[in-house]
Amino acid sequence: MSHLAILARLELLHASTLLRLSGRPERSSDIHESIDHPDSVLPVTEDSDQSTAEEAWDEVASLLKVLGDGLREESLRIPLGKTSLPSTLADLLRFALDSPSTTASDRLPSPVPGCPQGKKSQAIVEICRVAGNLCFDCDENRSILLEYSFPQTLIVLIASIASTIDSNVNLAKSALGALLNISLDHDQTQTAILNMEGALEVLIKAANNCYLPDPVKGNSSADNVELRRAISGWAWRVVGEISLLESASTVLSAQAEALFPHLVLPILTYLPPSSSPVPFKPEDVLILTTATQIIEANTLDSESWQHTLANSRASQSESSVDSSPAPGPWSIQQKGRESEKEEISVWSLILDFVEGVYIAPKEEITDQEEREEQEEEEEEEILSLGSIKGGLIKSIVAVAGSDELAESLFEAPGRTGFLGRMKSFLSGGNVQEDREDLVICAVLSLGNLARSDARCASLLEPSSSILPSILPLMVSTTDIKIQHGLVGLLKNLAVCDQNKSILGEAGVIEQIIQMKCLQPERDTVSSVQGGAIGVLKNLAKNNLSNSLRILSPPSSTDEAALSSILAFNARSDDFSLQAESARVLVNVIRTLLSSPHTITSEPKPESKPDTNTSTDEVERVQIARGVLVEKKDEITKALIGLIKGGIGKKYEILCAEGVMALAMLAGSSEAIAKTIGAALLEPISSTSPRAESSSITDSSESSSTAPSAVASTSVSKNSATLLDELAVLLSLQPQPQSISSEAFTISPALKGNISSLLAISGRALSSDGYTKGDPREQFGKALERMAVENTPGGMADVKEKALKILRD
Repeated sequence: MSHLAILARLELLHASTLLRLSGRPERSSDIHESIDHPDSVLPVTEDSDQSTAEEAWDEVASLLKVLGDGLREESLRIPLGKTSLPSTLADLLRFALDSPSTTASDRLPSPVPGCPQGKKSQAIVEICRVAGNLCFDCDENRSILLEYSFPQTLIVLIASIASTIDSNVNLAKSALGALLNISLDHDQTQTAILNMEGALEVLIKAANNCYLPDPVKGNSSADNVELRRAISGWAWRVVGEISLLESASTVLSAQAEALFPHLVLPILTYLPPSSSPVPFKPEDVLILTTATQIIEANTLDSESWQHTLANSRASQSESSVDSSPAPGPWSIQQKGRESEKEEISVWSLILDFVEGVYIAPKEEITDQEEREEQEEEEEEEILSLGSIKGGLIKSIVAVAGSDELAESLFEAPGRTGFLGRMKSFLSGGNVQEDREDLVICAVLSLGNLARSDARCASLLEPSSSILPSILPLMVSTTDIKIQHGLVGLLKNLAVCDQNKSILGEAGVIEQIIQMKCLQPERDTVSSVQGGAIGVLKNLAKNNLSNSLRILSPPSSTDEAALSSILAFNARSDDFSLQAESARVLVNVIRTLLSSPHTITSEPKPESKPDTNTSTDEVERVQIARGVLVEKKDEITKALIGLIKGGIGKKYEILCAEGVMALAMLAGSSEAIAKTIGAALLEPISSTSPRAESSSITDSSESSSTAPSAVASTSVSKNSATLLDELAVLLSLQPQPQSISSEAFTISPALKGNISSLLAISGRALSSDGYTKGDPREQFGKALERMAVENTPGGMADVKEKALKILRD
């Protein structure tokens, strides 16, 4: 019989079934004879009994089986898709489920239909099989079935069997296999499922009821384990693809509390029944990967997911709490809800998974070829487990970064609290040595927690300091990911004034240099370099001891941090990194030259002590000032680069910091003042700061500055020297800030520092026999351009004083 003849018979039977279900008596005019074997159609009247209905569904199944077999041929899919077959399939499935006929299935019916039984169940299997084969690698037919809401009706079917998978494995196989074929790589179908209220929860629940990983027993007690794992994998694949849709984040965020218990279940069933580690089984990769990827993707961006992960509680059913080594089923709920069972924090259980699941050692194989194959498999397992744990670690770090949750996580008591676990992770955990994944989790999480002075100070309290665990990691051979987290943690710890001396005395400055973070071989890892620069900048701010360490290390065996900073600044082609390295110098200069010892001392040639024993601080300040004189050319170049970049990018704070540092340097030494004066007269060339990076932000320093006036004109792009550009800044008149958002902003304090810098450096250069013109005249003309009318802060007096210094 041809496929079209079978379809004709199927349509007749469809009409007959529709009449029966609608309650109408069948009339001869309602059913037209088939051109093939008309007597084979079984009419169903209002007097038909259950056996007749069973026979009808049996014939539906038989007819569809033939169609399903034929649709294995690719050439039949498009032609049959253009017939009434798709609508017939959709109607039959709805009839079988007693589901209302709708074209806009945006939610599950309530209550969900009961599980189909008998011949009807077999017919549904064939309906799903035909639909799945019809859509195999065929987007055109996927779109047609979507028009008849077939995918949504499939979700209703899956919901009806989700809790009884054990007795409906074959039906689950057909339904989930069809749904995978219908939705695969088809955004419209995936979006429809996403927007169907409760659909994702149904799919994940069905997947879990079909198969859950059991690493201890390997599910040996279940029938058809491989089949059930495959079916579960189909459901997880559908969910995984849907979760990648652009519109998924909004929907998933709203469903966090409903979905999370089902998503986390495969992870919890993998947990050890005791403190013993659990071997990872590679056949569970798809399930665990999809679950953790969804948790990761949503936890990174959604506060509701972060709160759900942090606050969910788990309890095991009583039947599972026995001598059996296998973990029992878990019940998940939000903290605060009543439960008669002993509850465990899901948050803690996730940490148990990260720490306790590992790659089991393989039996030793002597055959070379088999051993190589085994090594390849083990490498794949390591990568797979690494990806799964990596997703969970990112989720843990994201939760630790939540402002609302950080305090409660930090205050959780004891070694089993989050802080205690992270301190344990810093040492590689309790399971195995060389657990870099645990260390990465710890340094990133602790770095996120270390965002308040109180928490930062607590982390370095002598009785519970994390420094003993951190310092051994500060070596050049440490994994780059750990270095990234480590410098981020140290950067945050160094913001707290109470911690600066502790970190400096522990040798953090010297070890940052020993880690080679600022060396050329790390130039491809900007996050590590930026973090290392941030550590040094924060440690130097308002801390004389640390500033002295940067300029002149306490031991002759230590490399000076200053040399590495200057070399990095000169080499870097990233303006944000170049600027931040120059800001380290700003903090060092400001701290050193504001010290009372600096005011009463003179520079002294560098003379490094031979030991770590304390040196008289006055002498150390003199030595440090001698270093500034010795490195004046490189330091001046770095600071001038900061000023140029600040002007070019309209970042007043950068320009102001660079000018202030140069002014202080010029006032501290005539030799340095001469160098600065000459540099200000150098032509501006292509060596000006790079302009490709975005704005620079630094959460460790206050962004508040004095109210700034907006310049009425922009800085001239035709200025020949930096002196010319600074003269333009001096000439600017303040205007209301609404006048121009593109203009450079300038504060009275910046104008005052510019005038001081020009006066001191211009005078010093004049006394040096400068041969490229008259410095007094050149610097005087720049100062004369200073606008003082309608300028707050007594700018007229500042201008007069600067001109007097220059000409005396």
